[in-house]
Amino acid sequence: MNKRKKDSQWWDDSWNPVTGCTAVSEGCAHCYAKAIHNRFYQSGKFEKIVLHPERISKIDNTKPKVIFVNSMSDLFHEKVPFEFITEVFSVMQRNPLHVFVLLTKRAKRMEEYFTWVKETYSEWRLFYPLENVWLGVTVENNDHRNRLNALMNTPAKHRFVSVEPMLEAVDLGDYLCRDWINKKLTLGVYLDLVICGGESGPGARLMRPEWARVLRDQCVESNTPFFFKQWGEWVPDMIDESVMVRSRSTGIGRKLDGVEWNELPWIKNEESMAPTEVQLPLEVK
Repeated sequence: MNKRKKDSQWWDDSWNPVTGCTAVSEGCAHCYAKAIHNRFYQSGKFEKIVLHPERISKIDNTKPKVIFVNSMSDLFHEKVPFEFITEVFSVMQRNPLHVFVLLTKRAKRMEEYFTWVKETYSEWRLFYPLENVWLGVTVENNDHRNRLNALMNTPAKHRFVSVEPMLEAVDLGDYLCRDWINKKLTLGVYLDLVICGGESGPGARLMRPEWARVLRDQCVESNTPFFFKQWGEWVPDMIDESVMVRSRSTGIGRKLDGVEWNELPWIKNEESMAPTEVQLPLEVK
């Protein structure tokens, strides 16, 4: 497992039972995982999907952690068999000490996976949804808001969206709770967290401050946790915010309108994450 990197504020370890990925939408144009692979692991192409069964059970249980699942791939890639995905979920089910965070751009295949689970395991309701697992989708622009529909159709306990890299103003109004007080009394399914961030690295596309503000305001109005991850390569000039400048030339950091938005509901104290007895995992056929 890989320890938290300097620019990753929301996870402690990454766990990669699968490596390699292929581009699926505009947000993949400057993939950080591909850049890391090309810099440090040049023996093969990043686009080669590799399953690592030897990593399945390698979870550190010394203390509670937030674990990012497949930081170097997409668990729901078309070349990852459903049986292997089930093994990954089985490990997460057996490790309630940790919070596992899964993020995908292949929301439709994620929905298809859970349909397969329901058809394959008659007792699937004993295992899903998992309390310690957060399922999320990337929505870099409005063309991919349909990924949220697939997310809402999954048996997830916690759902989130990552609007990173944010390539335009994204409207999440239909997916945020409009009546927080009576949320538990409604039949609707809503997002439990919104992450927002700009793009980093060579060729990074800029994120306008007004785009991030609209998203933040929607979250504030709906009482939805909002995490502003980063500006990325470009930030608004401190004198004239209509002008975007390189981030390393300013002291703006991660602040949006002077505030760091760090609302991460999966951060818990160690007592609340103490291990408990759980049922045996699904047997993989």
